[in-house]
Amino acid sequence: MKRKASQISEFNGIQLIQQALEKVSDKGYSQKVTRFFKQKYIKPTSKFVGIRIPQVRAVIKECYPKTQLLDVSELLMDDRHEYRMTGLLLLVNAYFKDCHWELDQAKSKQSQLSEFYLSHIQHVNNWDLVDASAHVLGDWLIFDPQSVRSSLEIYKQLDGVVEFDDVEILKNMLSKLPDWYTEIANSNDLWKRRIAIVMLLHLKKDHTEFVLALMHYHLWKMSLEDHVLTLYDSTFDDHDLIHKAIGWVIRECGKSKKQMMVDFIQRFCSNMHKTTARYATEHLSSTLVKRYVSKAFK
Repeated sequence: MKRKASQISEFNGIQLIQQALEKVSDKGYSQKVTRFFKQKYIKPTSKFVGIRIPQVRAVIKECYPKTQLLDVSELLMDDRHEYRMTGLLLLVNAYFKDCHWELDQAKSKQSQLSEFYLSHIQHVNNWDLVDASAHVLGDWLIFDPQSVRSSLEIYKQLDGVVEFDDVEILKNMLSKLPDWYTEIANSNDLWKRRIAIVMLLHLKKDHTEFVLALMHYHLWKMSLEDHVLTLYDSTFDDHDLIHKAIGWVIRECGKSKKQMMVDFIQRFCSNMHKTTARYATEHLSSTLVKRYVSKAFK
């Protein structure tokens, strides 16, 4: 995206945001943050400048009225982690609240901002960036309710008794969803895959059965012996953040449909990684936790 001449001024949005972020940067705190985030997940060119999330939100509150979508693009391409977080939270703010940005009036705000997110998805490259912003895509997925219904109908066509490795049913279920979701759900990229899972938290309350059906799909993908994940175009053997994400989503489904969640865990606990089972059963009794985790593999 290129900035139009009319968008350039002495006090444009990106300059205001950059100046405000520079003021609250803390070198001492940046060293603590760098140690907190595991180095293996961090892109070599990425760096932390020591800005806390409340400070980021304060900057957004102050500067948002002066911003445009192009400012978000510039922030997302910045090597500084907290600047990318600022860009993503600006996008979330515009998506779910009033948006003054200059957008195409012929298309919905939601479709344009979601498409923007997908076109910049390579910059959503750490777990906190994913978790703070993926619900934008979760909301957009249910903008096509027919695809959600069709997908769930495929899954339920055997009265809800789908075998864990019923590949045909699982793939047909996914094929009913928008192409963009199929692409990230099947991607070997660690961050895309986490986005495809974590975004479903947005649907957990009103579409619990659908979310759990997709958790079945993601469990199946992770169970394949030849399954490979990549990080920054290199093979990445640590799948912990995906196992945790699946368990997290399963557990959150239990807040609105506890019995449905328990039934799901009962059916598939032996197909879960132990990390997934621990996360999924966190709010269950110690007896059930022990039972289900003991059946999980690894």
